[in-house]
Amino acid sequence: WLCLKNLHLVVEWLPELERAINGHREKATAGFQLWLTSEPQINFSKWGATILEDSLKIAYEPPPGVKQTMKRTYSQFGDDYLKNIQNSKQQKHRSQFLFLLIWFHALIQERRSFCPQGWKKPYDFSYGDLRAGLLILDNFAKDKDWEAIHGLMMDFVYGGHVDDVFDRNVLKVYLKKYFCDDVLCGHRELQHGVRIPNKTDVQDHHKTIATIPDLDRPIMFGLPENITRSIERTQCQRLLNHIKKLEAEQLSDTVFDKNTWQVSVIPVLQFWFKLVQSNALPELDSQQQHSNQDRHDALHCSEQTEDHGQVIPSNNPLKTFLNKELETGQKLYAMVNGAMVLIKCAISRNENICKSIVLLGNSFVRGIVPDQWRKEWDGPEALNAWIHGLITRYNRLYHWTTSPGNQNPIPRPINLSHLFNPKAIFSSLQHHTARLKQCPIHELKMRCSCDDASMPHDESSIVIEGLLIQGAIYSENNVLKEMTDNENELSSVPPLSISFVLENKAQESRVGLNSHAIPVYCSLAREKALGEFILPCSIEEGEKWTLAGVALFLDER
Repeated sequence: WLCLKNLHLVVEWLPELERAINGHREKATAGFQLWLTSEPQINFSKWGATILEDSLKIAYEPPPGVKQTMKRTYSQFGDDYLKNIQNSKQQKHRSQFLFLLIWFHALIQERRSFCPQGWKKPYDFSYGDLRAGLLILDNFAKDKDWEAIHGLMMDFVYGGHVDDVFDRNVLKVYLKKYFCDDVLCGHRELQHGVRIPNKTDVQDHHKTIATIPDLDRPIMFGLPENITRSIERTQCQRLLNHIKKLEAEQLSDTVFDKNTWQVSVIPVLQFWFKLVQSNALPELDSQQQHSNQDRHDALHCSEQTEDHGQVIPSNNPLKTFLNKELETGQKLYAMVNGAMVLIKCAISRNENICKSIVLLGNSFVRGIVPDQWRKEWDGPEALNAWIHGLITRYNRLYHWTTSPGNQNPIPRPINLSHLFNPKAIFSSLQHHTARLKQCPIHELKMRCSCDDASMPHDESSIVIEGLLIQGAIYSENNVLKEMTDNENELSSVPPLSISFVLENKAQESRVGLNSHAIPVYCSLAREKALGEFILPCSIEEGEKWTLAGVALFLDER
């Protein structure tokens, strides 16, 4: 028998292994068996499809849950560790540190079941981290230097896997919550009904583990009870994306199939021209009409200069931002419209269809946004949603900037989902405020409030509406509160007033309070962050919302 382990580390070598197997298949002696082991690897089927087809496959997945994870850890090395420290110095503290670390390790591992609200992605915490953490705790068991323990765990052990700033905040809160005197002395429970064991024998540790529920409730991780709705939606979306990927692999990029285009491409064209007509967008004049060569350039996203409305240069950063948004809309509108006209003509002619048009049309067949369009604007994933988003955004921007009665540079309130680059509005507001106050930009700090009366009503502030919140809910008094199991995954956020104030003023407005940073994302996948809103709250409240994965999202519905 021959066993090759950890093939997930060398997936690109699998074709050579396949050739070696085929070359020695007839030479193999009776009773020979080849065993291959691998952890889940997304590209394994790409390089080793034949090996998978020819093999008998056995999948092993450890039982989920904090309780089962702790049992496995103790059986692998925890029991031996407790026996080895019998009659040693600091025996009690070392045994308690062991239990505490294994609890912490199991907790952050099982939190991966709640991605992307629990963790943004499933981080690979390993037994190597556990052993390194135990070494640190052994060295600091006597002095109980919690600050050093938190720092080393964060910077050199578990924190090395976590690359997202908000996930790092979660890890910091867990370290602060569990590695402290109150937990070690038994004054505070690890969770309801579970305290750290006082005795050092193995049986006492296993008795404590037995009190942990078999089924992990979200509250064990500090997550809201209704997070199962988020998990189900995420799993459905992942399955749909996989089905779309399989369908896309069956279609050649460079083949023109008229019947397929009749079914899939023409409806996209009709959808586009119907949207253009119903939204009363400005018509392209004779100077703005693309020639056939111009339309061909549009497919490749060549630089275009379009002026559907008057874009007036301004020294006001907010006005400059809005003008830039309008220019983006104009460029996208002209580019996509030119491409749509060109595809329509190509279908009617049904001859001499160039490769760039075929690539574009086959993107329509797949229902995905062409790469050259997405480079200009990274909007929604689905094609129709992207087209609809382009038209509605450009329509709003055009009519707002060309309306003679508008005095404010930015609509009040404004919906961030109506912008092409919503992230830029915050830096523009900060620059504008710095000019008004005649102060350095770095001295200005963001201030957020649901109480519009407490905020300035001039050009130094904006009001944002249309945001959604996950992980918490706003009460009638515009205060964050915990969500119950029967509440929807998402809820509306009251209008938020945003301004930038001098740092000392910001500190004065939060006397007796701390601040909590709530991330703002473009979509529920939490892949693209716009930034963070700093809201005043106590330290304890902020830590609670951090563990709950509270975040704000643009409403793309």
